[in-house]
Amino acid sequence: MVLPVVLPVVLPVVLPVVLPVVLAVPPAIAPPDVFVVALSAVLAVASPGALLVVRPELLAELLADLLAAAPPAAPRVIAAHLLGGLAWLGARAHWVMPGGILLALLVPELSDLLRPALPALLCLVLGLSMARLDLREALGAAAARAGRLAGLTLLLMPVWAVMLWLLGAALPPEWRALLVYTAMAPPIASAAGLAFMMGLNARLALELTVLAMAVTPLLGPVMIALLVEAAPAIGPGLLAGRLFLTILGGAVLAVAIRALLGAPQIAAAGRSFDGVVALAMAAFFVSLFDGFVDLVRANPVQAAGLAGLALALNTCTALICAALARRGLPAPDAGALGLLAGNRTVALYVAVLPPDPLLQLYTAIYQIPMSVTTRLARWFQGPQRPAPRPR
Repeated sequence: MVLPVVLPVVLPVVLPVVLPVVLAVPPAIAPPDVFVVALSAVLAVASPGALLVVRPELLAELLADLLAAAPPAAPRVIAAHLLGGLAWLGARAHWVMPGGILLALLVPELSDLLRPALPALLCLVLGLSMARLDLREALGAAAARAGRLAGLTLLLMPVWAVMLWLLGAALPPEWRALLVYTAMAPPIASAAGLAFMMGLNARLALELTVLAMAVTPLLGPVMIALLVEAAPAIGPGLLAGRLFLTILGGAVLAVAIRALLGAPQIAAAGRSFDGVVALAMAAFFVSLFDGFVDLVRANPVQAAGLAGLALALNTCTALICAALARRGLPAPDAGALGLLAGNRTVALYVAVLPPDPLLQLYTAIYQIPMSVTTRLARWFQGPQRPAPRPR
């Protein structure tokens, strides 16, 4: 069920390495072990050049040749290994982020190779994350409650950007720019799934995330032009176009995946689909941490300050917003708003703006507190009332 998704989006890099490894491994080795070996090989040699140079027809030819040379049962064996390995990886997806960071630190050359592919990898991650969402239904529901959702979106993005800009008056201009980029980034595409896992209002998270992504190309460039003193080297129009194309690319990919598989099949794939997402995220994290060690070594004090800023804008913002919102909203709604306020796709601006070492270092560090969000579920849910004692 996962293979129709994997073939068009992930296997242009994965197939040339995974299949020879899988076919060469004795059947006695368990699928997870096979996949660990294959994944290690993929991450060791994958590069944007492989994604751009290898054409689908050549991959199809390679696959046909491999299958022709293999026993008749090879397709079933390959499918079983791939699906089993993807499910094994999906069950351990929470290790993908630290694993990607560790790989980037240990093999900086790999990060350097993948850095040019960061925009494409971001589209891939957005598309795979949004493939679980019914975008048409979400937009329809958002239109039915447009007033409330528009107000919340304005509060979470431009209003929050102005507040941060004012609060950061004492910061250097380039640091104040980071505040604006963070506030004007839409919530992460997986926010609805995280809200569901954490017992929050997943529907509200979904509708606000979709609406925020839709308005980001319009509001982002305007607020950046108004608030960022050290304006980017590209104009608002070009920035808006790049934001639009990046978000549109993720949405089109999500729609294509849902059209190929259908929502029931994606749901049934479960952990295997999670494994595909984990692979894409691993590659994305590796590309995002390009030059991380050199930047930290060059100015460790700056890196420590950025770590504090990332913690404040991520975890602290999320928990404080959730606590404040609980004064006027039900706990599940308040927790969802906090989740969206603190977990933003800041990497969107890394992908579309000219190279900015400070923004890239901040965005890389920002991923670290974001990775522990689900561990704080009870803090988002608020105080739990004790169950009444039976009389």
